[in-house]
Amino acid sequence: MTADDYEKWAEDYRQNALEIEKQLEKKKRCYDSKIGNAERARLEKIMMSLFEQKIQLNGIAKELAERARIIRDRESKKSYRI
Repeated sequence: MTADDYEKWAEDYRQNALEIEKQLEKKKRCYDSKIGNAERARLEKIMMSLFEQKIQLNGIAKELAERARIIRDRESKKSYRI
């Protein structure tokens, strides 16, 4: 895989994290409205799960971007040797 492949892959993960952020915002608005305790508890579980997913997606995106940077560094070092 090339550095560009890793960058594109990382961007896909970032976009997924943004979509989850949008879902979280919708759930937060619902959570802040007048709802019952059972519904509030259900939303808390959903929001916690979404938040964990967002963290994981951003972490993976960061790792993929770092991998792309490493590949670019290696490629640039090879070009200096020639």
